[in-house]
Amino acid sequence: MSSFRHLTGGAPALLTPLALLALAAGPRPAPAENVKSGGPGSFEVRTGSLKSYLEGVPIPGRTSSNIFREPTSAEMDAWRQVMQLVLEERYIAASQVAGTIGYRLIYFRDTQEGGRHIVLREDTTGPGWHGVYAFRLNPVLDMFTQSPHPLFDGTRVNAIDMYVETGSFAFAQSGTHRLNSPIESPCDGTLRGNPYRISDVSHYMNTFFQAFHEEIRLERPPSITLDVHGMAATTHESHVIISNGTPFTNQNYEQSISRQLADRMNEILDAAGDSRFARSHQEPSTSLPLSGSTNTQGRFTNGSPNPCIIAVSSSPSTERFIHLEQDPEVRSGSRSNWAFVIEALQDVMPLHPEFVPEEPPEQAQLGNWPLDATPEDIIAGRDATFSPGLGEGPGRPGGGPVSPVFNGQSDYILLPHFDYTGGHEEFTLSLWFETTPNDTGSFQYLASQGPVGWDNEVNLPHSLHLYLTNDTGQLRVRFTPSDGSHWLYNGPEGYHDGQWHHLAFTWATGDGAAVYLNGDLLEQSEEVTGSRFNPEGTLRLGTRSDLSQGRFFGNEDPESGRIDDVTIHNRSLPGEEITAIFEGEAPQPVEPGDVWLVD
Repeated sequence: MSSFRHLTGGAPALLTPLALLALAAGPRPAPAENVKSGGPGSFEVRTGSLKSYLEGVPIPGRTSSNIFREPTSAEMDAWRQVMQLVLEERYIAASQVAGTIGYRLIYFRDTQEGGRHIVLREDTTGPGWHGVYAFRLNPVLDMFTQSPHPLFDGTRVNAIDMYVETGSFAFAQSGTHRLNSPIESPCDGTLRGNPYRISDVSHYMNTFFQAFHEEIRLERPPSITLDVHGMAATTHESHVIISNGTPFTNQNYEQSISRQLADRMNEILDAAGDSRFARSHQEPSTSLPLSGSTNTQGRFTNGSPNPCIIAVSSSPSTERFIHLEQDPEVRSGSRSNWAFVIEALQDVMPLHPEFVPEEPPEQAQLGNWPLDATPEDIIAGRDATFSPGLGEGPGRPGGGPVSPVFNGQSDYILLPHFDYTGGHEEFTLSLWFETTPNDTGSFQYLASQGPVGWDNEVNLPHSLHLYLTNDTGQLRVRFTPSDGSHWLYNGPEGYHDGQWHHLAFTWATGDGAAVYLNGDLLEQSEEVTGSRFNPEGTLRLGTRSDLSQGRFFGNEDPESGRIDDVTIHNRSLPGEEITAIFEGEAPQPVEPGDVWLVD
């Protein structure tokens, strides 16, 4: 498995050490949320405030009629597969498996705090209350955050803030109150003298929460878990108690992360004239309580052979599990009450190995889709929708590792309200494609935008259609700018041969249009000079703009019918730059705003 990669594009990360996570460029919009698509097994796209979204996920309380349901062994196997697919960045496949167990996968672009996330949450029908999970696509810290008792400990908002504001690479929040289920857990330890319950995800193994922790730990052993808790009141003259999941002091206690965190918190509090105080179990001769020694995730990370019933007998030499207890003066009230905790985490926790601060891009980007079957590549800062059944297959040589596979019957990628702002008078659309004939239609549409008449008329103003005939594999172009002049180009045949081909279409008012295939000019026309090109509605990949049957791209071959690296430029590229794209070189922008990355 590959670990999370730092995805370029989108908003840049700031370079200031205490604000590592401010990834959004420009003014922050209002917190309104935008949603595209949805449903179990679908790939949903949302924009808005991730904090607000996570805080709004329902969590049944202690006496709720919505009772935690223990997952079956088949559900646990499927959930582990989802975790593995997400960690491998195979999000389309992950969404399909998640749908089989009632979860939906959401690409969430946080327009408030910055950052791009994969969120997994249960569908609203028949949930087992197994929790909500998130993975950051542009991680900053090599830390994943857990909120096992958001209601009982009062740490819901507090833990979400720690995930969002620190740049932690993953997040888990329990789906119910820890006492929601009446069924006792077989794991050792007690809560106020009574056995733990199976709804207590810190003390029961057969949960999605535990599997989340284990799969990340197996995939990325060096990462650090931040397990967020709340204690009843100030204990042992401390408002924060930090441990490594054991009550023991290790030999290198002065260099331990838990000790460094406590020391850094106290430095921040002292500098602010704040009388609150943090302590660590890594203090010599300490007798602090609340070490988290019965926590099943802590035991797993610290090497217990059976985390449910076997405690570890010594402190780990390298701390990978941080158990954070906070009293009400820290975890409650104003968000400013726990700001010192977040600042200390930013200062002490290690950076994710693939975190690379990005300079703001020199050129504005409007659209570039590598289509590597990841939401970041498909969306690139723009809302998009793709059909739930869209598959993934091998990427093209010289491209990404995978490409979306279209089935020739119902698959598509939609980019709602794609606007050619800045390119109404000239543009270039280029893409790679590979396909073979199918048995279900007359045409295979590669890209399409603009109106279609009731009698299949495709030569209406402000329309562009690039497609192949299904019988002979003939390339066809239909283009009509604002004045109604149109170009109907019927090109060479045989391009449904299962080989990768590069197609580019250019247009400029006053100069006309041209089409290139595999770097060579096929045809050009000076008759479609027009004055503007500004189609309304959705740009569609893999189907015609009206979603008409018989005009879907691809076939039933699970590894054929692929489109890759779709790019739109807001100028008409000359032939030498088209050839450069075909040969693997990106054309150079001539002015800011010259490239629309349709990623």
